[in-house]
Amino acid sequence: MTAERSGSGSVLTKARQHGLRESLSLAGDIARTRIGRLGDRRKSFVFLSPPLNNSGAPLILMEIVHEFAVRRGAESVRLLVPRSPDRSSEPSVPAGVRAERAAEALSPHLVRVQLDLRRDDFVFMNTAALPKNYFDVVLDSLRSGRLSHAYWYILEDVEQLSNLAPSLLQPEIRTSIAELATGGRLTLLVLSKKVKANYDELFGTSETRVLPFKGALAGKEKAPLPAAHYSSLRFLMSGKPTDGRKGHHTALAAFHEFMRAYYDASPHQYRPFTLTLIGMTDDYISRQLLSIGSTVLGDRLRAVPTASHEMALATTRDCNAVICCSFHETGPLFVLEGMRYGHVVLRNDAGGMEDQLDDGVNGYWIDSTDIRQFAGVLARLLDKRTMSDSQLQMMGQASQDLAVRLVIPSYVDALEQAGEPTPHHRGSRPS
Repeated sequence: MTAERSGSGSVLTKARQHGLRESLSLAGDIARTRIGRLGDRRKSFVFLSPPLNNSGAPLILMEIVHEFAVRRGAESVRLLVPRSPDRSSEPSVPAGVRAERAAEALSPHLVRVQLDLRRDDFVFMNTAALPKNYFDVVLDSLRSGRLSHAYWYILEDVEQLSNLAPSLLQPEIRTSIAELATGGRLTLLVLSKKVKANYDELFGTSETRVLPFKGALAGKEKAPLPAAHYSSLRFLMSGKPTDGRKGHHTALAAFHEFMRAYYDASPHQYRPFTLTLIGMTDDYISRQLLSIGSTVLGDRLRAVPTASHEMALATTRDCNAVICCSFHETGPLFVLEGMRYGHVVLRNDAGGMEDQLDDGVNGYWIDSTDIRQFAGVLARLLDKRTMSDSQLQMMGQASQDLAVRLVIPSYVDALEQAGEPTPHHRGSRPS
């Protein structure tokens, strides 16, 4: 018993020591940053984010930060972000940008000290999963007039809030956000029209605005692909399967139904195909998916682990059809990137479908609640008797044409335009 207590005490002591060291280190960082800003009265461009990784939201944030660093000067840009559990997966921060450590454990007073916001600073909050202590301080600064305006780019749909940001569902916070948005102090941004409608309903306003992707491929026009590129179909799905949101099981069930109901009876009439899954991890759900997928598709199934964005783009370029059957989406980046590479699109009715799919023109709508319908769409695309390579080529070209219209040329310009007061906002910001 004494040994157990001693061991337990040792663990607790080490934990306290580790926490104390972390707190002291963070306090030192805050003090050095605060001292470094003394006498510097330039406008700061402050970006707040959850931990960084190679998923869509952090990658988009890095593009926005990079553009602001180029256009407004890297020395005036600040990025505050908690440490990622997996430091190896963090995208690189643009050169010259001050990356400062955020921490959910900081009190509101210390967060205010760390942010050191001035009234006319540019403040950009990335995703609803932002640490609550930081967005609370920003919202309070807006209400008090210590900060004149902020942006909040919410990259999750309303259904995800109960898990990622439950406080946003509380009536008092919703009312506060609505008042700030209606008063022109807070600009709410989302990725697609459907998600805008959902957030307008949640907050009881009509002020949510759509900010599309700029995208890593913006400005890089892609030449039309030859018909032979579509003699086989190489389907792509992207996203970690750990929470089940991306619909991997639904897709594998649809491929199984296609094999059973169509392919096995006359395989010669269907073009060759593969299914590539990007973002597979070493967890129970991924292992189950790979076991099921290998049984259904054999060597047609290809799994790519979580990779850098550059590696993901290289895999995307090797495919020519993209599947989105997610339960929750706001406008997935991987679909847009596939479209830029001439992918045929299979898309369910999650956020962003109205922007990314012209049904029957650049692909087909799939019902992710109806496995037989989904399998029938696969059969339509793969059947060489009813779908020629040239028809698929035309779909791929239509995806490229549509993608060019979806991306924006500049985040800086788009944000500054989105943040301009509308006629009924003018004069509503505190002086």
